[in-house]
Amino acid sequence: PRYALMVRNGRSSCYGPNIQQIPRKRGFRDVFVPSPGHVFVFIDYSFIELCTLAAVCESRYGRSMLANVIREGVDPHS
Repeated sequence: PRYALMVRNGRSSCYGPNIQQIPRKRGFRDVFVPSPGHVFVFIDYSFIELCTLAAVCESRYGRSMLANVIREGVDPHS
């Protein structure tokens, strides 16, 4: 695959083939198996963005209700 870093929207892009957006249908993702001694890491970017926002709010304003929700283990999306 080929990667284009920092496209217009500030994110990375991949093409030929696009391995950043593998279909979720059964069977497609089963093709990818990590090498022995390695693991795949799945990241929830929307949650990372919320954690960053909570940290910034605490830093700027001294408190963050969002940070409290995250520390309680509650899904902030719900």
